[in-house]
Amino acid sequence: MIILFKDFNFTKYMMAEELWNTILSIRHKTPIDVIQLETAMMEYLKQLETEKHHKAAGYSAQHPRFLYASTSLPPKKELKHLTTHYWARYKQVQRLDRLIKERREAIQKVCTHDWEKDWSDRGHRSHYECKLCGKYR
Repeated sequence: MIILFKDFNFTKYMMAEELWNTILSIRHKTPIDVIQLETAMMEYLKQLETEKHHKAAGYSAQHPRFLYASTSLPPKKELKHLTTHYWARYKQVQRLDRLIKERREAIQKVCTHDWEKDWSDRGHRSHYECKLCGKYR
């Protein structure tokens, strides 16, 4: 399988074996070397269909990196690119928020509850918090 491997100012075709050799050959720790290493690793993992395997195991999608400021893109395309990344991450945050709420409710539903008075609450009514799951009443 041949894929297009794009890195900074050059483009070349690399097979999985060549990508792996590139990954192993990078020994320096300059910023450019680290970015080249990450790019090669991501291309290699893409060939192994890592997203499909992660999704099957219950993991979220991995979002690609983006440039904070790009001089090579026209302003309209740059804004579209950044907006696309924003909404993808926003959607993921919404899913995480929903997941946290669902898990919290499930945990609190099966908890045996060990209530402790909340002395920090200065209201006129007594409030209690479960020491085990954090439920408040």
